[in-house]
This record gives sequence, C-alpha cells and structure tokens, in this order.
Amino acid sequence: VVGGDHVIEANAQTGHVGRRGTEALVKGKSHIVAIRPRYAEGEVEKVVAQAQTYVGRRYDWGANLDDSKLGCVELPYHALAKAAPKHAIPVSRLW
Repeated sequence: VVGGDHVIEANAQTGHVGRRGTEALVKGKSHIVAIRPRYAEGEVEKVVAQAQTYVGRRYDWGANLDDSKLGCVELPYHALAKAAPKHAIPVSRLW
C-alpha cells in the first residue's frame, strides 16, 4: 500500500509489516502489483491509514484471513475491505 514516498508492506524477509521507501522498493528485487480502483474522494487516505494500523504485525506464513498476522496478499485485502469495502478484493482472487 503506497503512502506518499513510502510503501507499507508485509515482508517475509523481515518477518513483519513495515514501511519502506518507494525508491528502495523499485530498485530492489521485488514483485509489484498495482491495484487502482476508481476511489471516491478521501478513500485513498482511508486505505493508507488502515494499512498503517498494521505496521509492526508479524508476517503470516499460513495465509489465514484473520488480521492478527498478515502476508503480502492479506495486507491490501484487509486494508481495502475495512477502509473501502466496495473495492475489496474477492477472496477467490487472492491466490
């Protein structure tokens, strides 16, 4: 989830959800997927704010859909579902 000059990501290498500069992300060995729904005014900020609440949570290796731990797919899934539900990713499209 992009928030200004940083990305909020669930990172398997660090084992948690954290922030990383967008420049470092693009230059590194990362897989990037862009999801760009047609957000209503204020929805982007709500999604970013929701994603920020997950910073510090442990990485989820089990791919369960609760938000106590989050994997790379689960982070945008939960941020969108809670902050912009009409743009939520259907579970059937996650894996």
